[in-house]
Amino acid sequence: MPVYDIKKTFKYNFEHGPSISSETLPFKIIGQAKYPFWGKKLSSRLGIPAGLLLDSRWIRLYSQLGFDILTYKTVRTRLQTEHPYPNCLLVEATKPWLPGAIPDSVKTSKSYTPITKISMTNSLGVPDLQSPEVWQPDIAISKNYLQPGQMLIVSVVGTAENNHFDSFMQDFVRAAALAAEAGAEVIELNFSCPNSPVEEGHIYEAPEFAAQITRAVRQQVKDLPILIKIGYISEDNRLARLLSAVSKDISGIVGINSLKLRVVDQKGRQALPGADRSKSGISGYALKYLARDFTRRLVALREKEHYDFKIFAVGGILTPQDFQDFLDLGADAALSCTGAMWDPALALKYHLHYSFPALNDPPKKKKAIMKTEFSSNIEHVLKVNNLL
Repeated sequence: MPVYDIKKTFKYNFEHGPSISSETLPFKIIGQAKYPFWGKKLSSRLGIPAGLLLDSRWIRLYSQLGFDILTYKTVRTRLQTEHPYPNCLLVEATKPWLPGAIPDSVKTSKSYTPITKISMTNSLGVPDLQSPEVWQPDIAISKNYLQPGQMLIVSVVGTAENNHFDSFMQDFVRAAALAAEAGAEVIELNFSCPNSPVEEGHIYEAPEFAAQITRAVRQQVKDLPILIKIGYISEDNRLARLLSAVSKDISGIVGINSLKLRVVDQKGRQALPGADRSKSGISGYALKYLARDFTRRLVALREKEHYDFKIFAVGGILTPQDFQDFLDLGADAALSCTGAMWDPALALKYHLHYSFPALNDPPKKKKAIMKTEFSSNIEHVLKVNNLL
């Protein structure tokens, strides 16, 4: 079962999760800090995007499991409840979707495929069950849980009301300011949520709109790194227009977010109950090739236009090799949400294969080195917690 229990409500997971306690893991993965990111060095380029790390307890667990770029779930300036239960369902995807061949809809599934091929939909609506008076001190607690060579990103979103652009933009600015005040090392502006109102969830599709927000936030947070989280853009010219509009004010791009599609049950009926929920975000295995296509094109445009922002690749990372594939494409970091949710040992498995052995050692020697890197009880601890 995943660390986040998809059979329970978001509120339940927030109050009782994660399902694995960091206190049952008598080890910490501490690597050699060598990857430069905005004035500090990280132990690895592996991380988790906004969505999975609901509060400091989740940050603590995953910081111990070898994820070095940790994103605090998107917060708001005010409370907002989640969409009605259910919020997460498994969906069918026998193969990753190809650019230009994205289906119009996807069916839910009751069978658990191997974790390396799992796809799901989530329909939460970017809830925030904590007021700033609660999440600000919790961010400070989260920072105290970080290991050497790790970084905390705080994701924020403005709350749209009655299509008033100015108040929406100012709410984005206020959320970013509160996050910076709480100690965020990096601010992420969530410009893409497939389960939010149009104003909140599709900012990345409106370059001028996005540029106004990033410029206003930049003036507020000064030199603090700013990321924008965006969805899949299939056309190069549209992607180029967005980059041109925001490049002066951002430090990096996180993408892709989950893909909004119509979700139906096995009889073709709307799978998620309630108005405006016929479509929701798809993540996991289904997005593997779309995310790689996006990263490849984003890297090419960055090189062509001589931009200096960093690229945080997201989408379909379910195996250690998936991390490496994105890094080989030129991404500065690779972040896993669905994969890390269903397999919390994902970063550990990457480190065992890629980080600790010498790069030039043959496979047989690598295996021997892996066994000596950890204390003798490490495999027992992982098995007890269903991590191996």
